[in-house]
Amino acid sequence: MLYGDALLRSGEYERAKNIFINLRKGAAGDAKTAMTKKITSCNKALKLDDNDGIRELTIEPASRRRAGPPTTASSSRGAGDR
Repeated sequence: MLYGDALLRSGEYERAKNIFINLRKGAAGDAKTAMTKKITSCNKALKLDDNDGIRELTIEPASRRRAGPPTTASSSRGAGDR
């Protein structure tokens, strides 16, 4: 994190952002929040969207997932293939 802070202070926003993104992947709680704020400040300096590079994985509960019909080789044939 100190390396990312040094890059941020020296104006190397893209490199600092990459450091903070990688650190954020393994962080939790307050540390993750701190990394998010640092990524946001890099984005502002780079004139990007505040949330650029910040992505949360949301997993939908199994009860809400839609199961499609099973696919078979015969269902993908066109009328001329029969």
